[in-house]
Amino acid sequence: MTVPVVYPLVRTGERFPFVRPDATGFTVVDGAETGLDGLGDDVTSYLGIIAGVACVEKFCLDSMEALGAPVGGRLSSSGGGTRSAVWTQVRADLLARPVVIPRSSEPSLGMALLAAAAMEGRSLPDIADEMSGVGHVVEPTDSGGERMTRLYSELSDRWRARGWIR
Repeated sequence: MTVPVVYPLVRTGERFPFVRPDATGFTVVDGAETGLDGLGDDVTSYLGIIAGVACVEKFCLDSMEALGAPVGGRLSSSGGGTRSAVWTQVRADLLARPVVIPRSSEPSLGMALLAAAAMEGRSLPDIADEMSGVGHVVEPTDSGGERMTRLYSELSDRWRARGWIR
């Protein structure tokens, strides 16, 4: 199965991870660009969208790192998306790091963890371990990482071609 990568903007304009009022969504399948419709079946559409969101996450982390922010180590994740084993694996593969899912991964816990880490000056994974405990850890796979890196390159090449990023 060919996995597309979708830059999933449903309206014109972007403000994160870059500011572009003219940005529009698109899909890249096997190097060819299409619009957001016509992705095919629901499974292919789902995979393309989660790949695109994971690529945006990687771009954000890469940008923060380029500015000097420490972004290494494992990633602690919360929220409804953590219920998707496929999405969590895609993120681990693309980011090339373990993704830690706490025992309780409700979005409100994520905000509480961020607040506690900021107030105590400790790492988010340490706070997550203490407050919620680790439910499970998703490790990156080599084969998935290669495929996801290719999709990330395709998407970021399109952003560069449009002048949205350098």
